[in-house]
Amino acid sequence: MALKFLRFAGSGIFLIGVLIWMLGGARAGFTDTSIVHPYIDEITGIESKKYEDGLVPGIEFLAVGFLGFAVMFGTAAFLENKRQS
Repeated sequence: MALKFLRFAGSGIFLIGVLIWMLGGARAGFTDTSIVHPYIDEITGIESKKYEDGLVPGIEFLAVGFLGFAVMFGTAAFLENKRQS
């Protein structure tokens, strides 16, 4: 029972990490804590950037999800091998 729970929890952690990453914009870089909006001045026509506070999840959300998955599955495999011997 515990082995099935560990496998299920590992898969859940991985899926949650993927969903957060994808719903946040699937950014291939690192997480940003500000959102950049390009802005063109109406009078001069000069393009500038405005920064807004916000979170854009990066690839580390995906990596942490996979790490949780690997730890849970590794633990389940270790406990399964220990039971059989």
